[in-house]
Amino acid sequence: MKRLLFNVAALMLLTAAVGFAQQRMVDVEIGVMRVSDGEVDRLKANDEVNVGDQLRVIVEPSSEYYVYVVYSDHATSMLLNSESSQRKVTGGKKLQLPSANEFYVLDDKSSTANISVIVSEEKVDDVENIFKSKDEVAKFDWSLAEMKLDKKSKANVFNKTDKAVNMGGNVRATNTQTIELQRFTGMGVVMRKYNLDVLK
Repeated sequence: MKRLLFNVAALMLLTAAVGFAQQRMVDVEIGVMRVSDGEVDRLKANDEVNVGDQLRVIVEPSSEYYVYVVYSDHATSMLLNSESSQRKVTGGKKLQLPSANEFYVLDDKSSTANISVIVSEEKVDDVENIFKSKDEVAKFDWSLAEMKLDKKSKANVFNKTDKAVNMGGNVRATNTQTIELQRFTGMGVVMRKYNLDVLK
C-alpha cells in the first residue's frame, strides 16, 4: 500500500513538472516614459502624475510574444494596442504606444489611472475575449480578468534589473530622452501594473 501511494505521489509530481517545463521563460523589458514640465523620467509601479503629463508605454520582448497594454480610469478600460498587428511583437523590437513620436496626455476626468502590460508566450484568451468586439469596456469587466492574470504573474516573476534605452522624439525642444527600462522574467506570462494618482 505504501509503495502504491509513493508511486501515485511520484506520478503527480512528474505530471506537474512536465506541465511546468512546457511553459517557456518570458523575458521582457518594460517602461512608461513620462514627460512633465520638460523633465523626462520612468514611472514607478505606484506613482503620482499631473494633469497634462505626457506618457509613452515601451515594451521590448527578447523573443516573439503576445503583448497587451490596457489603460483604465475610474470607469472604463481600453486596449491601447487594439490592432492585432501590434499584439504579436518580434523579439528585440520595441512596441511604443501611442508611437515613437507621440505621447498620451493625461486629462482631469479621473483622479486615478492604471496601465497594465501583459506579455505572454501564447494568446491570452481573457484579454482577447474581453476586447473582442470593442476596444473600450467597463472597468469592472476588465478588473476580473486583470486580477486573475495578476495572481498568475506574481507567482512567476523571478527578477528585475535595469537597462538604459535611448528614446527618440521631440518634446519641448529636447532631442533624445533616456529612460531605464525594467527587465521582467517569468514562466509563461509577465504582467506589470502601474497604479497612478492623477493630481489636478
